[in-house]
Amino acid sequence: MPLFGRKKSPGKTVLVLDVENGSVGGALVHLSSQELPWLFAETRVFLPVLHSRSAHTLLSEVGAAAHNVLRHISEVAARLRAHPHTAHRGEVERAALFLSAPWGSPNLAVGKPQFAQPTVEMLDNLAEGFLGDTPIHFHTNAGALLQGSRRVLPQERRYLLCGISGEVSELLLVEDGRASGYATIPSGRHGVLRTLRSHGGLSEQEARSVMRLPTKTNAAHAYGEPLAAASAHFAGHFVEAARGLMGDTPTNRVYVVSEEPVGDWFARSLAESDQVGEMYPEGGVVRSLRAPQVTEHFSGHAEVPDISLMLQALFVDAGFSRYN
Repeated sequence: MPLFGRKKSPGKTVLVLDVENGSVGGALVHLSSQELPWLFAETRVFLPVLHSRSAHTLLSEVGAAAHNVLRHISEVAARLRAHPHTAHRGEVERAALFLSAPWGSPNLAVGKPQFAQPTVEMLDNLAEGFLGDTPIHFHTNAGALLQGSRRVLPQERRYLLCGISGEVSELLLVEDGRASGYATIPSGRHGVLRTLRSHGGLSEQEARSVMRLPTKTNAAHAYGEPLAAASAHFAGHFVEAARGLMGDTPTNRVYVVSEEPVGDWFARSLAESDQVGEMYPEGGVVRSLRAPQVTEHFSGHAEVPDISLMLQALFVDAGFSRYN
């Protein structure tokens, strides 16, 4: 017996599951032609920073985190269905699962996404245990980044979009609302956390706390030396990938997407990097895409919004007819 109802209701509620390589997040989004989407039941489970980056071990951690996220959302949905005034929001009709690299990525050459089948099969079986015969749709996180940025940055014509997750980050070159280039960067939040642990003598929780401190330059930070080393490492990977995408016509506008305030730290690090500066001798703009820029597109959301889940919810909202 599925944990979610299938009764028809005004609008529809879609489960959103964000499966990246450093955490798994989830939420419910209520869609209606009468109002902006309503995002609720948001939760995120962060994966431990492993000593090695074994794909098998990482996938096992992803599966355990996804189970916990789905269980939390199912409990919220059940409570909503127990009350007549909120029952329609707890009746989940569809599920949209967003996979980041290395689990899912766009293939621009053929115009369709590609997914790691073992990951898809694991998530499909896991989701079925909670959703029963509720239809499940697989998408890439890169697609959500693109769709969300078009909604939030309508004035921008050409820019780089950098989605930073745990072990692997994604880079999109966006031109006139379309992705014209895609690359991955073999570094992300966990690289900084490992550096803080190994060179700063911090525990994992202490390192995470340092990354969430109010933004300041690495030079002024108590852990400035390991942060500067991590910043230079990430900037080197970013420059290599960005040059390959942009070719002879570089764009001087970069938007970083990651949890706040971690995204601010990465954006500032790239802006202060001499390696990045060499790409833009006439100057450029590196900014973190922040939650306040996105929340205006919602009727409701958590007190502390999750920007990745919001961008994925905007993707779902843009494809409203897809979920009919």
